[in-house]
Amino acid sequence: MAFNVGDKVSFLNETGEGVVTKILNDSEVEVETEDGFSFTYPIGELVKVTLEGYEYHGPGYEDLKDEKPSFGQKKQVLDHWMRKVGKQVVPVVDLHLHELLNDPNSLKNWEKPEYQMNYFKNCLHEAISRKIQRIIFVHGVGEGVLREKIHKYLAERHDVEYNDAPIREFGHGATEVRLFGLFN
Repeated sequence: MAFNVGDKVSFLNETGEGVVTKILNDSEVEVETEDGFSFTYPIGELVKVTLEGYEYHGPGYEDLKDEKPSFGQKKQVLDHWMRKVGKQVVPVVDLHLHELLNDPNSLKNWEKPEYQMNYFKNCLHEAISRKIQRIIFVHGVGEGVLREKIHKYLAERHDVEYNDAPIREFGHGATEVRLFGLFN
């Protein structure tokens, strides 16, 4: 089993973290959130938090565990973000600062959106260089500033299509990008 009671976990579809309090069966665990509430989660929607970072044990994990990072800050390589969406395993990059940095408060307020945009661009360029045809960026809802910047950047490119990611899986805070014309 991928999780043990006491393991610290992060959620793929939500912000925040929690601690596994009970193993319910082979596919579900009970997690106490940072707010002190207990919820049941499918194992595929959780990521184990370790001293080294995050360990993904959801669908497609066996195919991904031997991948190596390709560029250098804390959790920013596409391999870390791989996740099953529908029938495909695709990168789902969470651009929330607490997912990208050990200490988000180390940046000044004006630096934060720039950091997120640079991270977004690096991931997009890595996807292009690796000929990944689909990638999802989770930017959150908030005031929509990051979403607007991402959409403006994508609108200027002729090698991508983009739209809101499936609302059922990602809510209103994610953009799906499809890369095309790169693989002939």
